[in-house]
Amino acid sequence: ALFEMEVVGASNSLGSARLAGIYDLLLYAGSRFEGEQRSRGNKHDVEVVFHHVDLENDFLCGYLKIKNLVKDYPEITTFFEGEIIGNKHPFLTRKWEADEDVDKKHWVL
Repeated sequence: ALFEMEVVGASNSLGSARLAGIYDLLLYAGSRFEGEQRSRGNKHDVEVVFHHVDLENDFLCGYLKIKNLVKDYPEITTFFEGEIIGNKHPFLTRKWEADEDVDKKHWVL
């Protein structure tokens, strides 16, 4: 699955995501992102809202809303927990029965 997200209500002049302090600008409780998920030729509108962000422990959680994923439910909202990629959590998860090849296939653009 591929996600394309945009920051809602934030300036586009932020520059590179590697700038110091970028986490403080984008990752906070209440921040909201809109975009789409592309999977197997289909596109689905998504919205992500962070409920809690703990930068010290590289953890966040929130709600993901997706539209028209299944016929019977035009809109589904689900709670998620996530790890922020960095020193504590590397890009390659090595979790959920995922090896390097699985991670690469999942995140390919």
